[in-house]
Amino acid sequence: MTNVWFQLQEFKRTSNWTTLHLSLESLLNNNSVAYRQLKTIGDGEPLVTSQMSACGYTQLISLLLCAGLDVNRQTNLTGDHWLFGTSLTGLVNIVNLLVSQGADVNMRDYTGYTPLMVAAQRGHLDVVKALVEAGANTTLRHSLGGNALEEAQVMNNAEVVEYLEHFPH
Repeated sequence: MTNVWFQLQEFKRTSNWTTLHLSLESLLNNNSVAYRQLKTIGDGEPLVTSQMSACGYTQLISLLLCAGLDVNRQTNLTGDHWLFGTSLTGLVNIVNLLVSQGADVNMRDYTGYTPLMVAAQRGHLDVVKALVEAGANTTLRHSLGGNALEEAQVMNNAEVVEYLEHFPH
């Protein structure tokens, strides 16, 4: 925990410091109020971590993981989670970080979409490859019946379609 604290101090010194950072600093200093705030922002949703994933705050996400936040925690309302947000935005470096920390590559949101489906839909080939290599199931279907390959086809993401055609669907 001490190493994480020093990393956070370096991040504080070299970055724009926000309320989120202060909450994390308090968490690392065992401030139970800040810890509860960080874990329950948005009425129980891990909103802050989802937004950080989507924005690409790799270093801060690493610090949160070191501090013990659950890499597979989902929001109450939509079922979004860290890996879903990063797959949606195409941040392969964070996808790899989350996968290395045990993120469930087949976790679904409330409509049954997986990180692979949203990455395929958005045409993020590097993320699609990373997820498949990490064990993402290419045959899963969401609540409307589609799978990752079909999502890529609908959006005319030819490179993703070509890649996914080599796997069961």
